[in-house]
Amino acid sequence: MAAIWGWAFYTGYVKTGHHPFFYQSYFEPAVMVACGKGFVVSESQPPALRAFVMEQTDRFSCDELPPDLTVGTKGLYQRPWRYLMTTVGVVWRVVGISWSGLAPLFGVFYGATTALAYALCRLIAGRAAAVACAAALCVSTLQLTNLPNLRDYAKAPFTLALVLILVALVVRPWRTRDVLLLSLGYGLVMGVGYGFRTDLLVNIPPFLATVALFMPGGIVRNPGMKLAAVGVFAFGFLAAGWPIITTVASGGGCQWHVFLLGLTRPFNDALGVAGGSYGWGHLYKDEYLWATVSSYATRFRPDLGYIEYCSHQYDVASWEYLRRILITFPADMVTRAYAAVLQVLDLPFRRFDPPFAHHLVLFYRIRAFALTALTHTGPFLAAAFVLTISWSSLRQALFAVFVILYFGGHPAIQFLPRHYFPFEFITWAMLAFLVERAVCLGVALVRNRSGANITIERRGRKGRKAETVILSGLRGLCVLTSSRGTDVASWIDGRPIAGVRRVAVCAAAALVMLLVPLALLRLYQQGRAMRLLESYVASPASALSLKAVAPGQFRLPVDRAAPPLSSIEAIAALGRPKTLFLETELNARACRQGTTVTYRYDTADPATDFSRTVLVQPVAAGSDPTRLFEAVYTQFQGIDVSDASPSCLQRVLVVTAAERLPLLLSAQLPAGWQSQRQYQRLVAFR
Repeated sequence: MAAIWGWAFYTGYVKTGHHPFFYQSYFEPAVMVACGKGFVVSESQPPALRAFVMEQTDRFSCDELPPDLTVGTKGLYQRPWRYLMTTVGVVWRVVGISWSGLAPLFGVFYGATTALAYALCRLIAGRAAAVACAAALCVSTLQLTNLPNLRDYAKAPFTLALVLILVALVVRPWRTRDVLLLSLGYGLVMGVGYGFRTDLLVNIPPFLATVALFMPGGIVRNPGMKLAAVGVFAFGFLAAGWPIITTVASGGGCQWHVFLLGLTRPFNDALGVAGGSYGWGHLYKDEYLWATVSSYATRFRPDLGYIEYCSHQYDVASWEYLRRILITFPADMVTRAYAAVLQVLDLPFRRFDPPFAHHLVLFYRIRAFALTALTHTGPFLAAAFVLTISWSSLRQALFAVFVILYFGGHPAIQFLPRHYFPFEFITWAMLAFLVERAVCLGVALVRNRSGANITIERRGRKGRKAETVILSGLRGLCVLTSSRGTDVASWIDGRPIAGVRRVAVCAAAALVMLLVPLALLRLYQQGRAMRLLESYVASPASALSLKAVAPGQFRLPVDRAAPPLSSIEAIAALGRPKTLFLETELNARACRQGTTVTYRYDTADPATDFSRTVLVQPVAAGSDPTRLFEAVYTQFQGIDVSDASPSCLQRVLVVTAAERLPLLLSAQLPAGWQSQRQYQRLVAFR
């Protein structure tokens, strides 16, 4: 049913004039697969094929390929997407090559995601609760609006399958053979999914942590089985993903580029974090990050030579640059992850708008009331979920904390709906679990007061038998689970003090895990960040030659003899950019309130226009100038100051020893900045 629903939704989405975008211009190899030519591209793209991949036409026929067409792997940069492209090509071979004809594939992905959500909920809840959980996810606006983005939605079923295996490993006391089979399955799913979206690589750490820390039997028991599980996982991943792994290792795949983009200023607002005198970048733009990484490589890795975008050299340089950021600002990474967790846990209460209910006035009245009443309840549901589990199993409760923090937190790497939408299932699963437990406990209490016995049906491999269990008050808590060959129901039939003790230990352990590392990392980061900013102030600098062309507008001298760079030349220069690290000094007390400083680039080519406007912070006291630090690149032209009075802008300098500074970050250091906290904090919860 979910597959049919996804198929119908995509078909209606296209028919109503919407335009799905999933980088269709890259899908030439899928066309070649559909036409039986293999995973290749043409040396000279035929006009009809170009019109199709540029979406000027909806359909394409293999007969439109010239008989003498030369194909090969030269220029085949789509290798990391090999499995996605091949899947689309196979579908096209069956149903015909067209963008609108991909609806069955969208339906399969949507149906698989919903079915896996049901299976995952079934590990912790009964059938009715699992059906409700899967149905809520199936009609979610967040899921449906992300469905037309084939490239990113394709990772959803793989993500849920991987989480399903992790939960299965923890909630059941499997035999060694079963653990190894599940571990092999995790590796195979990872390997295949890696060929759809390489960012599925982020699912390796939770498997290792689960096997090491949360398997039944404890941390130190069964080390041989755990090592074997890791080994078969690695074998499965390498076997299924080898073509993609070798491609990324040899040719690059922008593995760390996404992370660096996610640190830029727009995501501070999305996450609701702020703080610190620094910034890691102001533009969510590939070219801007390319210039930043290439500038770092020019200073510290000249052996890499020219940095081609998304090449192997780019991956090496971007990882080293990112590693320096992580070492210097680790507390911010934790803060951003916590912010993402809070947002992800609240997704069902912010984005639930079933498309079939747009004519139901009553539905929208109920929805408006519910959203107002339930806003920000996701974290409280998570706390209740964890504490409820801890009543019977501290190990499983701590695993639940880990799953919530990891899968809710890692979308902070780049906090966009296309990265966090699969994790909406977390809150739906917790809600299904808690509602079912509440109903179960309520029924138990009512029957106990009436003196009735409670009959629990247990199902085993050799048939069924009924068993009567007596509960008294709060001495029992219904915990429904399911798995092949295991009981459908089990009860905590005593020792309420032990349950309360486990709840208390879990609550204390969770608070310690959340707060103590963050406090220690902030203490560490404060020192590292202060030393970095102090090195900016202490670095030697010389005056930058600027010419006033209008009040408040200052430009670099132009060499009239040098021809301007073409668009292609300007983009190519990003692989080895000319970098200046500017220090702009202002008398903030003399500047008008709301004064801005704009670092102006050539606007002829939008790709290389990295212009940035900085709002100067007001200063109440202090005689020191406000210092703005900014790294600028090849197409930089000059500075605009909104307050043109001579008393505002004091001077513009260029740091002459920038080659010794590993991180050229944007920074604003007003008078008294040394007393500021140099780490980010959560300031908004939307």
